[in-house]
Amino acid sequence: MPRYLVRAFVQQCHSQIGLPMRTGLHTGEIELRGDDIGGIAVHAACRVMAQSAPDEVLVSRVVTDLVAGAGLHFSERGSHELKGLPCKRDLFAAAPNSSRAEAAGAQQSFV
Repeated sequence: MPRYLVRAFVQQCHSQIGLPMRTGLHTGEIELRGDDIGGIAVHAACRVMAQSAPDEVLVSRVVTDLVAGAGLHFSERGSHELKGLPCKRDLFAAAPNSSRAEAAGAQQSFV
């Protein structure tokens, strides 16, 4: 399932809507806080997004490890210190050409 989410974000980010979008993806345990969520994983995703450029889907190593073998392509963006998080984190940009046909199928899955 995570591979479909990555593909859907890549496709959406590179769509024809004309608005630049910064996307950061990370996965981990969350805390339920009433109608909201929180925790270190939410904080990490926010910090990954802050490092992304317009129209870029940036992901943490946790995400690349989860989708290994799914046909997605990533380029290294280096190791970054993310505010409020211990140690540096390796970040990767999801390639827009990561199996476009499957990305279209991913969009249909979430519509």
